[in-house]
Amino acid sequence: MESDSKINQEMKAQLAELKRAYEQVKLKLHLAGMDVRDAWKSVEPRIDDLENRLVSAGKDAARELASSFDQLGAALKKLGAEIEKRTRDRD
Repeated sequence: MESDSKINQEMKAQLAELKRAYEQVKLKLHLAGMDVRDAWKSVEPRIDDLENRLVSAGKDAARELASSFDQLGAALKKLGAEIEKRTRDRD
């Protein structure tokens, strides 16, 4: 069984990775169309929510957050790919 400290470190590492993906997508966003911007608006608040939940989470809650990390990571990857596709299509 993993210690609370190790679980917390893993969650912080996952949050850092999500934040890096978030920043990459944010930089590309200015080139995107309105529909992609709307999708971004639905993803953006989820980063802050996960961070706040992680700070207040205990061991059990941290495990539950792992699913949220996975879902948000997938949403950010999908949005990033859509932005890149639209950027390439414009060129």
